[in-house]
Amino acid sequence: MATVYPNKKDGKIVSFKFKAFVGRDDFGKQIFKCKTWKPNKPMAESKMLIQAEKEATIWERQLLEQMQNQPVFVAPKIKFREFVETVWFPEQMNDKEHRLSTISFHRSLLKIIYQFLGHRFVDQIVAKDIENYLTYLKTNFKTAKNASPSPKTIRHHYCTLNLIFNYACKTKYISSNPVAEVSSPKLTKNKVDALSKNEVIIFLQEVDKLPLMQKTMYHLLLTTGLRRGECFGLQWNDIDFANGILHVKRNVTYTSLSGICVGLPKTHAL
Repeated sequence: MATVYPNKKDGKIVSFKFKAFVGRDDFGKQIFKCKTWKPNKPMAESKMLIQAEKEATIWERQLLEQMQNQPVFVAPKIKFREFVETVWFPEQMNDKEHRLSTISFHRSLLKIIYQFLGHRFVDQIVAKDIENYLTYLKTNFKTAKNASPSPKTIRHHYCTLNLIFNYACKTKYISSNPVAEVSSPKLTKNKVDALSKNEVIIFLQEVDKLPLMQKTMYHLLLTTGLRRGECFGLQWNDIDFANGILHVKRNVTYTSLSGICVGLPKTHAL
């Protein structure tokens, strides 16, 4: 599906850029087509976005129809690891739209995935290989702490593989996504282990013994439900003292790959 990017002026959307993948040239380089679209009458931004997505779909369909009579590019054979490192990461992850923490997270999963699938040609990996890999994670793989991965971690592996093979389909390296034929690993619902009233009292008594900066931070985390990274990202101008409102505008993360990174919160809800 064509990607839709809003173009803004003075904080308001004035037009949209459509970008669609239409194939590859004789050297295997991706070919994209772009178009700028603007509404012919004023409308709310939410309606404008809906209309832009419709227009992008129509435009992309017309492009593909025009390309049907052109020679079909046959993607070269490529191994899974090479595809991820030379195609997926450069074209999908290193696009300045993904958080460095997200990239680092995928990298950590791929270290394990490469051991199992890295040497295989991407077009020869089938659903059974994906099932075998998930079974390996459940039964044989151990973390650095000699523990089995959680169901949530196994689900993350599944989702990363799905992203990669979806893109391999989109870029014509494979005809179908083998991950789509495998059921997504189920997650177990864990009971929320919240502090009891007595535990909160004991916690606050101990926190009061800490220096003011640490004491303030722990009080804030306990009473607001902020994520740790969101708490670290707070600045004085984020606090509306008059109305008692705290605006969460940043999230601070650390990875060994990128160091300390300041980005946006994980969700837009305040």
